[in-house]
Amino acid sequence: MPFGADPTEGFFVGRRFVHPGLRFELLLPDGWTGYNQKQALVVVSPEKDAIVQLTLTGESSVDSAARAFYGQQGISVRSSWDDGQGVPRVDAGRRFQAGSGDRTLYGMAGFADYDQRVYRLLAISKPDAWRKNERQLEDALASFERLTDREYLNAQPMRVELVRIDRDMSLDEFQRRYPSDIDLDRLAVINGVEPDGQLRRDQRVKRVVGFNPGPQMGVELRGDY
Repeated sequence: MPFGADPTEGFFVGRRFVHPGLRFELLLPDGWTGYNQKQALVVVSPEKDAIVQLTLTGESSVDSAARAFYGQQGISVRSSWDDGQGVPRVDAGRRFQAGSGDRTLYGMAGFADYDQRVYRLLAISKPDAWRKNERQLEDALASFERLTDREYLNAQPMRVELVRIDRDMSLDEFQRRYPSDIDLDRLAVINGVEPDGQLRRDQRVKRVVGFNPGPQMGVELRGDY
């Protein structure tokens, strides 16, 4: 039985977001909060005055995706930016202004054609926070890379296994004899006992094994982009 989030749908490793299923990674600003949602990856600044967003466009090329985005009403292009020599390359990078008056926002966007999908990388900031956030936003968008780390590419969901124990023992002893890839407190919860509780001979006890990405950068929701 699967247990927890499916790592193939993406997870955070410190500042790094890796997506084994789509085989890419992104390096995010330090201290920001990330949300791996069903339709997008969203990362928010501590002051909530800027965001980075990664989505699939549904377009067939970078050019068509860029035209569709920059051609929207209310968006005016200010200048271009270049991600350098990343693989895959982020193209059609532009800084822009959107909205007007109190609803004005500054932003930058870029597009990547990778593995038969076209991604949009978008960063938006409030105007009075743009200068403070601009470099971090550009670095995040330019960090879109092919995922090559085999540890993450081969990650499989954790699974629950049942073990029939041959004698009375504590949960702590069970954890030592039949190690789980979750901590003792979570193991106690799924078995309906206290962490210092006792298990009885012939009892079927749950253990959890498999890849555990550990503490997450933010809230993680399952789903593809």
